[in-house]
Amino acid sequence: MKTADRTRWRTSVLEMFAAGSWLDLLPIGIYVCDKDGCVLQFNAHAARLWGRKPALKDPSERFSGSYRLFRTEDGSRMTPEDTPMAEVLRTGVGVRDKTVEIERPDGTRITVLANIEPVFDDDGNLEGAINSFQDISELKRALERVELSEKKLHAVFDALPAAVYTTDTDGKLTFYNKASVQMVGREPRLGEDQWCCSSKLFSPDGSAMSHDEYPMAVALHEKRPLTEAEVIIERPDGEQVPILAYTTPIFDAVGRLTGGVNVLVDITERKKAQEAQSFLIDELNHRVKNTLATVQSIAGQSFKSATSPADFVEKFSGRVQSLANTHTILTQETWRGAELGRLIGGQVILHEADRARVDTSGPSVTLAAQPALHLALLLHELAANARRYGALSVSEGRLDLTWRVDGDASPILILDWQESGGPPVVTPATRGFGSTLIESGLAAYGGMAELRFEAEGFGCRISLPLTGLSVPARKDVEIDNGFSRSIAAVAVGQSEVSDMAGTRVLVVEDEPLVAIDIEDCLKEAGCSVLGPAANAEQAMRLIQNETFDIALMDANLAGTRVDELAQTLKARGIPFAFVSGYGREGLPAGFQEALLVSKPFNSRQLIGAVESLRERLAEGTERPA
Repeated sequence: MKTADRTRWRTSVLEMFAAGSWLDLLPIGIYVCDKDGCVLQFNAHAARLWGRKPALKDPSERFSGSYRLFRTEDGSRMTPEDTPMAEVLRTGVGVRDKTVEIERPDGTRITVLANIEPVFDDDGNLEGAINSFQDISELKRALERVELSEKKLHAVFDALPAAVYTTDTDGKLTFYNKASVQMVGREPRLGEDQWCCSSKLFSPDGSAMSHDEYPMAVALHEKRPLTEAEVIIERPDGEQVPILAYTTPIFDAVGRLTGGVNVLVDITERKKAQEAQSFLIDELNHRVKNTLATVQSIAGQSFKSATSPADFVEKFSGRVQSLANTHTILTQETWRGAELGRLIGGQVILHEADRARVDTSGPSVTLAAQPALHLALLLHELAANARRYGALSVSEGRLDLTWRVDGDASPILILDWQESGGPPVVTPATRGFGSTLIESGLAAYGGMAELRFEAEGFGCRISLPLTGLSVPARKDVEIDNGFSRSIAAVAVGQSEVSDMAGTRVLVVEDEPLVAIDIEDCLKEAGCSVLGPAANAEQAMRLIQNETFDIALMDANLAGTRVDELAQTLKARGIPFAFVSGYGREGLPAGFQEALLVSKPFNSRQLIGAVESLRERLAEGTERPA
């Protein structure tokens, strides 16, 4: 800054602080220290943020009026000599966008964003420093509530402005700070620029604003403050920045208008977050409705082809579980896509016995979300038919599942399904829902399935063009659905269950319909049901006061985690399994390897869980206290 400009800037600043009264109107805290760190002046907002009024020019209160200061990085307490103000007075270099934590005398704490500028005399000698700081505690809490990453949080803090400028009664600029320059992308001209540091302002709808519509013009003409007036500034390079303007007219001691002060806050990140939130809500709404429509269609078609209520429940449950398994895989990959090997593991290799009878081989191929969902349903139908009528319905049957990608410019996935060693193959007289789904399930993507009813075994060849339907695989994925740790390993394929009469089971489930389903299933198997407990308080009372053998428990009860319940069951030596829509990462800490029945489930999986827990009791692995 030139000497003349620096003199005008310093003179303007000193005049402002000499007037003093307008500082109390600012929505930010401001205080001034001399070169020794003694507080010379502070405004009312600073006192409110500190929770106290420090003594002026008192050597025992140097560098800040705060009761105590703490670092936000690690929570450690600052000594007076460690404070940002002390650093500025020591180095003569300003500090920008520094976050610190203030502790008030009553013990409450707030997080503030501080901007400190040194003040020099005409000869370049340091005279003191000015600190403008604002409370960002609510913003910090809001960011934490939406679970923004630390990097994102830091970026938002870095983007927070402390742009301040003042005008005279005609709206001509009398002062601006460096943040104003950064925000508007130009050096304002004191005494010439009118109403705003930016030469162009626009309304939120994008229409150009006339000068008398500028927030500062409205505040001065109508002699009233404007809070959170949303406008868009345009920089010289054409970039537009949405801001909130906090504009306040300034009056002297007798009530005469002397000018105005404006604080500008960049809300670019907030706008992006709102747009992202709106997009996510729209996308979630779209996916939920599509999923519900798919489930509705599955229910209708399963009912039409069912031979009995039990047959309907089995077919419908299996198809919904197929959909749920694929959703789990896609969710783990943030809906980026699903690796073909994992799809096969989730739809075909349902328990350990399958690994000896199912041979799979092929390269790593990651399908986009929608074709992955449809291929998963197709694979489920093939596997279900193999278990009911085909090679997997007998112990000596086998399945060979291989795939390859043909072509470079226009790649095509070729997947061959070949069964052998099963019952005699009979060509069906009519085509049911399963056959129709297998043959037409990939038609929307240019895919097709050819069914072969041959004497040596049923076969199917699936062809699917991959252009635009696949994404690069992150890594080679082993075909393993993790069922060695889940209840599917003991439940799927179980045709009979042992007599469970006398087994007393505690059920903890907050969804009424699911609780009824679990209770009915257990009672049909001969179990005695304790509960169901719909919340953590009820469940804890039953655990502490009742006698039972095993427990089935949801991982979340109306928003309340069940960590304490799990620890109490473990302490009592009572075997239990989680019945939850969460994956293992959503289970209580220390129980990620516990037995898990994933929702949606069928009766065989639920009873399989009970069988597994009963075996632990019989082996003495866990025993009630």
